Amino acid sequence: MGLPVSGLASTYSDFFINKMTASGDIYMHTGFTAALLPRERWHDVPLGTKLKLTYQGRSVIVKVNDRGAGDGSMARVLDLSRAAYASLTGLPLSAITDKTAGIINLQSIVIVPPNSALGPVSK
Repeated sequence: MGLPVSGLASTYSDFFINKMTASGDIYMHTGFTAALLPRERWHDVPLGTKLKLTYQGRSVIVKVNDRGAGDGSMARVLDLSRAAYASLTGLPLSAITDKTAGIINLQSIVIVPPNSALGPVSK
């Protein structure tokens, strides 16, 4: 299945705050992290892989630290932390909730070197 070069993403639900991710990290909305979807893609992208995501001219680097459930019928390829979603959409972190977060269409998904800094990418 492999890592797609683009695709749909949304955010983690509030339900996951302070819960352990597949990597052993504790999920917080303020980190720059992502869960890979669906299950068929889990072995293609190891935990700890860093990705550069681009949406409407904004880019962010996230670390894949979780595996989202999914049987392949879901259209989404990533669930993002709220910080990553906010950075990509230009919205303040405080404005993003389970009710206001939508699905965005990432124009680019690229694996970057492991030493890449997490967070927004300056132009």
